Amino acid sequence: DVEGWPQGVMQAGEVDGMLGVYARLLRARALLRPGASPSERQAGCAFIRRVSQLWSRADSRLRVLVNEANSLVRSCGQ
Repeated sequence: DVEGWPQGVMQAGEVDGMLGVYARLLRARALLRPGASPSERQAGCAFIRRVSQLWSRADSRLRVLVNEANSLVRSCGQ
């Protein structure tokens, strides 16, 4: 887990930890678009549920993205 904001020289794991979740959000957004196939929706819902878990205690500065993730989770029916 990444706690707080990175200090010092950035490490690969820190970059992955920060951007990996955002990448999942982008993938979920694309897969949950109107007209998506059932398999795309299933994959998108899996991505967005994981995003929601990972951002459950996110810094308040990510609130806009967390709200979007929560809205997408609701669109999955859970």
